[in-house]
Amino acid sequence: SWDFNTYSMIGEYIFHGGAYMEWLRPPVASTAMGLLQYVFTQKISEYVFIGLTSGFFLYSSRRFSESFDLDLEKFYVFALTPAVIFFSTMNGTEMLSLAFALLFLADFRNSKSGLWLGLAFLTRYNFGMLIPLVILQRDLRKIVRTGVISGLTLVPWLIYNYVQTGNPLTSFGNFLMLNVFLRYTSTPLDPHNLLIMTLPTAAVL
Repeated sequence: SWDFNTYSMIGEYIFHGGAYMEWLRPPVASTAMGLLQYVFTQKISEYVFIGLTSGFFLYSSRRFSESFDLDLEKFYVFALTPAVIFFSTMNGTEMLSLAFALLFLADFRNSKSGLWLGLAFLTRYNFGMLIPLVILQRDLRKIVRTGVISGLTLVPWLIYNYVQTGNPLTSFGNFLMLNVFLRYTSTPLDPHNLLIMTLPTAAVL
């Protein structure tokens, strides 16, 4: 798809002097593909990325299953139906961001969850919707540590944005403008959608 190819081209831009960049895209998938391009051709690196992401998703599924006493085989089978595999790899970031989200939930009781939250956010900015769940850790020190770790995870990308554009928030600002502010000038944002996405997770925690 165009989205998947875009992440690959952004990786080429960041690491290999490529010519195409979309600042509204978060960096993790592009960074992974760009690093793989040191070893493989651009096209082959995309397939390697899919394979590595699938393996990482298996690892995150195992961690999530162990944390919530779920049967790993059943969870993994239901999580990886053909439709899920197709749509989660079509645009390049869905499966990877979900893997980070699962690790965030698996490690939710300790501050290491901040690392996974930060990486999930840097893979798909939409996963910022998980940030309010941090208050459910119910321990001020844990909440602060989680927030600090998440913030530190963002620092390299903020610095890169500043060096390249003069504004550390260029990427996230472009994302918000295109996908939130401009989109909902014609279609109002429905707060019920946010509740539907976050309340089931909050109930489990």
